[in-house]
Parts: sequence; C-alpha cells; structure tokens
Amino acid sequence: MKIRTVFCFFITLFVLLSCSNSSSKTTVRKNSNFNATALNGSLLVLPTKARAYERGLLGNMSRLYNYEEYIETVVVNCIVKTLQNMGYNARLLPNSEIYSKEMRDNMLITADKYKEEIKSLYKMYTLDKQDAFNIKNNIGTLSFLKLNNQKKKLVLFSDYIYITNTNNTKVKDLALDLIFGTHRFESAEGLNITVGIVDYYTGNIMWTNKSSLHIDVFESLFNDSKSERNSDEKMILPLIEKVLGSIKDTEKE
Repeated sequence: MKIRTVFCFFITLFVLLSCSNSSSKTTVRKNSNFNATALNGSLLVLPTKARAYERGLLGNMSRLYNYEEYIETVVVNCIVKTLQNMGYNARLLPNSEIYSKEMRDNMLITADKYKEEIKSLYKMYTLDKQDAFNIKNNIGTLSFLKLNNQKKKLVLFSDYIYITNTNNTKVKDLALDLIFGTHRFESAEGLNITVGIVDYYTGNIMWTNKSSLHIDVFESLFNDSKSERNSDEKMILPLIEKVLGSIKDTEKE
C-alpha cells in the first residue's frame, strides 16, 4: 500500500512539473521594450517571401516558382486582413512601390539579415519565456523604406514555406505505410509561417512568432490544382490569426 502511494505521488509530481514546464515555453520572441499599443500607429507590411517545394518519388525537391508568386499574394493579404480586424493600422507596401522607389536591392540585403536573425532566434522551436521575451536581435537601419510621413514606424516581415508531394509520391508513401506501419503519408506535407515586427528607426526585432500546419493529404490526393488553390486562403487565414493573435496575449505577460 505504501509503495503504491509513493508511486502515485511521484506520477502526480511528474505530471505537475511537466505541465508547469510546458506553460513556461513559447514560440513567441520579443524585445523587452515591445508594446503592442505601438501597433495602433502605423504598421507597414512588406511583401511575403514564400518558398514552395514539391517532393518527387526519389525524394528530390523541386521549386514551385509559379505557385510561390501566387501564394505570396494570398499570405500577405491574409496578414493585412487579420491585423486590420484586430484594430491595427496596417498597410501593405506593394511591389510596384518598391520598384518605383528603387528599394528592391536594399530590401533584399535587409531581408537576408532578417532571415539570419530569425534562424538564430529559432534554433529551438520553443524557449522559456524568460529568455524568449528578452531578445536583442538587430537587422540594421530600414531608412531605405523612406517612411517620412509616418509617426510610429514598425515594419512587418513574413516568411512562408510550403512542402507538397507529387501524387505518385503520395501513393508510394501510403503503400509503404500500409506495409511497414510507418507514418510517412500522414506527416509529409505541410506549411510553416513566421512573422516578425521590426522597429524602423533602430532595426531591432521587436516581436516574432511562428506556427506550422500539416495538410490533409487524403484530401489533397484527390483534389485538382484549382480546388487546392481555392482552399488556400481558408487554410492559411486561421494559422495567421493564431500567429498574430498572440501579440495581445504576450503583451499581458
């Protein structure tokens, strides 16, 4: 009886410690000076950078460049829509303006710096909040954006990664799963979105978050490309709402 009581005690303690540790972890990163109320001013949303890949039968990956161009528009429109629904004054910086004001070269350099800092911030997918909410990462000045008429200047970057399989690959993975009891078919396809807010004046990364989604591969196996594309916004919007919704949540902590 005593052994059983001691065993139950340690099991309960383990569960409590696990729950406590889990609640202190987060995918959000933020500068200690970040204040969500700053988004009530002007927030400039840059075009999304997308990378889309299709995996072939032999595991070879090919880029889907035409899809990338299309999906970048879908993602960034979902971001602006979500921010505006949250009550923030978000404005998209269109590619036409980037080219007309000759900002593209500087933007590419800055985007590479941002990418490296995000890579550094997400060496671990989740971090203890004490470390995650005290970041110091900086990508340099954003003065090339020429935001002379805006009082509060925050800039939003976003990255989108999408991986799909050819139908032949899906059939092959399903067959292997049935034979060997693996789970290649269930987890092979998905997307990942990362969003970051940067201070225009200092170049400090003020807030970031990311999330991922596994795609229903049974549905995608029988969908044609047109029906898949029609469902992209329906699939992406809830994920973006989840990522950006944590802005106000982390403000309370």
